[in-house]
Amino acid sequence: MSNHSLAIDNRALAAVAGASMALTASVALFHAYPAVAAEEARLGIEEIIVTARKREESLQTVPLAVTAIRAEDLEVRSVRNIADVLRLAPNVTFASGGAAGGSAAQVYIRGVGQGDFAITSDPGVGIYVDGVYLGRSTGSLLDVLDLERVEVLRGPQGTLFGRNTVGGAVSFTSQKPTGELGGYVQATVGRYNRIDGRASLDFPIIADRLAAKVSVASLNRDGYQRRSIDDLDLGDQDALVGRAVFLLNASENIDFTLTVDGTRRREESVPQSLVGIANTALLGLYNATVGASLGTPLTAAYITNDRYLTHATGPSVSNVDNWGVSGVIDVDLSPVRIKSITSYRDLELLFARETDGSPLPYLEVINDDEQTQFSQELQLTTPLFNDRADLLVGLYYFRERASDNSIAWIASGLSDFIPMDLSRLDSNNVKTNSYAAFSELNVNVIDKLRFTIGARYTHEKKSYDVVAVRANLGTTFVGPLSLSDDWSSFTPKVSLDFQATDSVMLYASFSKGFRSGGFNSRANSDADVTSYDPEKLDNFEIGLKSDLLDRRLRFNATAFYSNYKDMQVNVIRPVGLSFINTIDNAAKSRIKGVELEAVAEPAEGLVFNGAVGYADAEYRKLDPGVTFTIDSKLIETPKWTANVGMQYGFAVGNLGQLTLRGDYFYRSRVYHDVFNSELIAQPGYSLINARATLLTANDAVEIAVFGTNLTNKTYNLFGVNALTSLGIASVQYARPREWGVEAKYRF
Repeated sequence: MSNHSLAIDNRALAAVAGASMALTASVALFHAYPAVAAEEARLGIEEIIVTARKREESLQTVPLAVTAIRAEDLEVRSVRNIADVLRLAPNVTFASGGAAGGSAAQVYIRGVGQGDFAITSDPGVGIYVDGVYLGRSTGSLLDVLDLERVEVLRGPQGTLFGRNTVGGAVSFTSQKPTGELGGYVQATVGRYNRIDGRASLDFPIIADRLAAKVSVASLNRDGYQRRSIDDLDLGDQDALVGRAVFLLNASENIDFTLTVDGTRRREESVPQSLVGIANTALLGLYNATVGASLGTPLTAAYITNDRYLTHATGPSVSNVDNWGVSGVIDVDLSPVRIKSITSYRDLELLFARETDGSPLPYLEVINDDEQTQFSQELQLTTPLFNDRADLLVGLYYFRERASDNSIAWIASGLSDFIPMDLSRLDSNNVKTNSYAAFSELNVNVIDKLRFTIGARYTHEKKSYDVVAVRANLGTTFVGPLSLSDDWSSFTPKVSLDFQATDSVMLYASFSKGFRSGGFNSRANSDADVTSYDPEKLDNFEIGLKSDLLDRRLRFNATAFYSNYKDMQVNVIRPVGLSFINTIDNAAKSRIKGVELEAVAEPAEGLVFNGAVGYADAEYRKLDPGVTFTIDSKLIETPKWTANVGMQYGFAVGNLGQLTLRGDYFYRSRVYHDVFNSELIAQPGYSLINARATLLTANDAVEIAVFGTNLTNKTYNLFGVNALTSLGIASVQYARPREWGVEAKYRF
């Protein structure tokens, strides 16, 4: 490894030191309470049950790198959506959908994710809700509403979860009805006129037979970036979220769960700030014609250097209608268990963005997307060999129909002066049918030694229809074309885990994952419309999981080495005297790293947690025509991630329990494009959040005050650098410092 790759900036060192100090402090505190036997009896970090392997198991016995967060831990950290959740896991990055509107969740795990929101390109990290896969990154920025837990599975999950989990998976599990009458109402007010309301009701319908849980939320907040021309606020929130879960105990051995959920958003576009201008040939021509006629050429004068202000005037909308229904049948025919998961989802999106940050109509884009999906999964589990082994077999089917109709106004008005039209109307339609069979066998080879072997075979077929028309001249320059392709993938996994002691487990594993193939959807000619194959990742991993010091210290560690092959990257290929710009399987990279996680409870009410992730990612091979160099860093892949938290709860007289919580987060430098443009890159940064919660003695009333980004750190989530072509570059800044007051009443 080179000296350069070993370099750690001061903030990264501080973050790692902070995590180590939290762990060291907790260990020191263990020795401060050696004689209080009654107190020790109350201590002990709670066991967390996860379904990372599609069966209920203790987190500490699963031979996987998993971060699991329970509902109560999410609430005390003021976690409200998937972006907040992902800060808690090492080597995980949330990149704003930016160009894809405020509802898109682009997740990267260990350097693997999705850099393009197009419907012809699939995510690299799978997002699941109650076992149901969400096929699009757009519309998947989920709000946390009555969750039981969240599991972040790092590394390829191709055997049990299948396609598009080449980087990992994020699994949300909702709370189920209890059959007891109860619920809560909750209100939150805060900065930017924030007014959130949440309510949930748990109730029996037929005693001991049928129960329901209905939850709703209204989320409202003003935007944090103002448009100077019309005072419009960008980056606001206006969402209605609902979920209803019905649980039927059909018989002693059969349970049926029906879930209906929906989200409606009516928001302005995400804020984008102009950060760079270059006088390219196109921009120069535009300024000499359109700009001159309007008397306002597009120049660096429109760069405000203020994240709260933009001179943009283009269309502003980010609408989402997302709903779904799923049914789970669980049949216990001991010792055999059968589970069926059936789901249908419908997604409609309308989002726009203006990238030039000026009153001129230079670059404005509107997308109108629709997607429906149906999935069916069957699982059968059974013990074998006198309970020395257990077997899981399954079948899976996924069908998706997606369309994208977009209009991109590029140098709009130029065609009024010269016969040149770059603006375009695109119509893209994709159909996907995917079939899979999978199995996993766990065998207790000898006492405390377990061997796991699994495999999945996936076959999928995609078809693509496209037509593109010049928006001003009305001439068709692509299509109408129809093409199809199909692929098959085999994704095995093997692991060996050893329960070295009652409190320490060691494991080693090998696994494969793949991301589905797709089509080039931004073609400039018929020759550009091609398909590309799936990309693949081989992952080698060793790990340790431990509960030490009478379960007062939980420490987990993972080291991994991944070969990332057939990467889907942008390529320029010559065609006669011209060239085409396509996506192709033209790169290979190597990713290796370490992940450490710790939770400590040295005294009653006192909890420390910390996590550190290190990822060393580099390209190992690039095919001719790739538009960046082999020295480029992988996008959205910080070398260091870290978080440290401390929580202390104590009685306050007769009032009840007061809990104080503080969290520190760190991410080292990330690049938002393959060219590693420093102009839009985000240097390493830190965030600090805090919360104080008072729970009354009868557990009925909860009052909290909280703050996020307390140091008011300026950092960006997304960036576009088109200086060499269009002459502009922009970024999306994250939300500034915010505060809030929350009240909750349980009944």
